[in-house]
Amino acid sequence: MKYNFNKFFKLIVVMIPILVSMVGCNNSKTNTSTLTTPEEVFLAFQKALSEGDLRTLKQYAAAEQLTGFKKMSNKDFRMVSKLMPKNVTIAGSHVSSDTATFTVQGDGLMGKAAGTVSMTREKGLWKVKHIEWKT
Repeated sequence: MKYNFNKFFKLIVVMIPILVSMVGCNNSKTNTSTLTTPEEVFLAFQKALSEGDLRTLKQYAAAEQLTGFKKMSNKDFRMVSKLMPKNVTIAGSHVSSDTATFTVQGDGLMGKAAGTVSMTREKGLWKVKHIEWKT
């Protein structure tokens, strides 16, 4: 059986907003109010995603991301999170008073991956609004 990894990776990229919308209750080891920059919040979000930590991920997700699908199991979330790029770094950023946009890089399943992150402020706290990865 031949797999089209590019289509598969695009499917995974589409899953990020779904994953963010699936998050459970707010029991985290990190207090979001201590993370003051959008870069810190994104890196905490990315760490929670790479560790399959659905609960922590919720703290860093924008409200619009939390209103979608609600029935992904923790097992499915962990499986998909393993497919996301690793060793993610911020390559560039543009921050204004209430929005931020980053270019990011990481190690994807098929080699180097590049992406774009959009963030917004909600009630004074930075939140991840959207992530898009490309290989």
